[in-house]
Amino acid sequence: MNLAGANLSNTDLTNAGLSNADLRRTNLTGATLTGADFTFSDLSNADLTGAELVAQDFTAAKLEGTQLTRANLIRANFWGVSLRGANMSGTALMNANLREADLTGADLNGAHLGSSILEEADLTGADLTDAILIGANLEGTKLYGVSFHGALLRETNWARAFCLRGKILTRCSESYLESQGAILR
Repeated sequence: MNLAGANLSNTDLTNAGLSNADLRRTNLTGATLTGADFTFSDLSNADLTGAELVAQDFTAAKLEGTQLTRANLIRANFWGVSLRGANMSGTALMNANLREADLTGADLNGAHLGSSILEEADLTGADLTDAILIGANLEGTKLYGVSFHGALLRETNWARAFCLRGKILTRCSESYLESQGAILR
């Protein structure tokens, strides 16, 4: 299905069959998309600002450069999905599965990622300023050049997470994360 560039803002697409759809550059701002099937769809550079996507499955979807600002993505599944350069600022991602996701350069400023799974994810160059990651699992995550200023990391598992200190790749430590502005207590 080719809906590339279409204006579907504020549309109710609950339970819509959008698997394998071409949704590049599609305007889905404020749309209700709960239960829609986005598996294998291309949502690159689409605008989903403020969209309702609770418990959404994005298996094998492409979301590079997608606008997800203030979207409701609680319990969404992004396992292995590329979200490179996506704008997810202010997005609700509690209990989301972002295992092995590529979030390189993603804007997660003020996002709520409490209890989310980010195991083995790549957050290189991501902006986590003022993000809430309480109880999140960051085990084995790449945290190179991540902005943590004001981020809440209490009760977060970041075992085997890797940080870049200057030009040295090293395991993250509490002192390093705190020096980057993270709040751990």
